[in-house]
Amino acid sequence: MTEPATADAVYLALLADGLVVAPLGASTGDPGRDPVKKINATYKGWPLAIIQYRSAKTLKAANKWKPGVKPGAGEAPIEYYGENILVRWGPIATTVQRRPDPRQLVAAQELRDALDRLLSPLTARTIVPVPVTPPSPNPSADTSGSPAASAKASAAP
Repeated sequence: MTEPATADAVYLALLADGLVVAPLGASTGDPGRDPVKKINATYKGWPLAIIQYRSAKTLKAANKWKPGVKPGAGEAPIEYYGENILVRWGPIATTVQRRPDPRQLVAAQELRDALDRLLSPLTARTIVPVPVTPPSPNPSADTSGSPAASAKASAAP
């Protein structure tokens, strides 16, 4: 995707990538103001928000958090942004952040991988480390440097 990405395009791309994201509703902001649109949904039992800003610059100005600093009260435990899109996943903490369980940690990795393909480079701010899945080797690629053996030709005409 290229900036400005839309919340709708990100939502549809997550679905196309196989993530089961259940929509709850959406809202739009006032003309010329941020956020432009917010899609509320759920993913793996936690709330998910896809928030569209007018630009990457206005997103960063509105959300003054620094990568690597853990989220605190009033924030989601897992947040990613790329281009002009902010994605928040998890319940908003009133005091102490809720840590994802092992199933949700796998889901956080799947979400990160999908978003990284869409909005790269992706910036993350999470309560726990969410590793990036290394690219899988292409099983059809022959890296041996030698030609593959072929089946013998049939003697039949």
